[in-house]
Amino acid sequence: MQPYTPESINGFRAELEAGQFPHIEIARHGRVYKCYVLPQGIKHELPDFALPFTPHPRLLRISKEPENITVFCISDSIRKNVRDLVGGHEIDEFTQIGIETPGRCQMASAMEIQSLSDQRDLSETEIREYLQMRISYFQNLQEYAASKSSFTPADINDFAESQRVFGEALAKRNCVIK
Repeated sequence: MQPYTPESINGFRAELEAGQFPHIEIARHGRVYKCYVLPQGIKHELPDFALPFTPHPRLLRISKEPENITVFCISDSIRKNVRDLVGGHEIDEFTQIGIETPGRCQMASAMEIQSLSDQRDLSETEIREYLQMRISYFQNLQEYAASKSSFTPADINDFAESQRVFGEALAKRNCVIK
């Protein structure tokens, strides 16, 4: 994946603000990030999408306020009670792990699954549904990314590994509780 210029990120943020798109606030690593909730129709070819708009990693490393130089978006098709998990994955992947880190998506997926297991307000059925949604998302993301020049083969392999990680988490839950 390619980083965005600060100007394009600021322009996109201004469009989101002007369009009055709703957002959720996600606390991560002592900071609060806005994650905009966009209509699924904007990215109809990628169900349950999550979109990061982040600058070059060097800018993130030196920034004292990374929450102000990034934009994160998720689909409104994602259930409200788990949107923070999907947005949190993107925040972790791009602000903590970093776009230059091989396997970053898989690492963020492992962090997401840990966050999911910390959720006390989700039923076992909801957790399984969430895991299945993420498995489907990463399958769809691989197909989507294969058709776009902005993704590398390493990105697509990382998405496949994330799909595997979520599949393993679902398999463990299905073995433990039926």
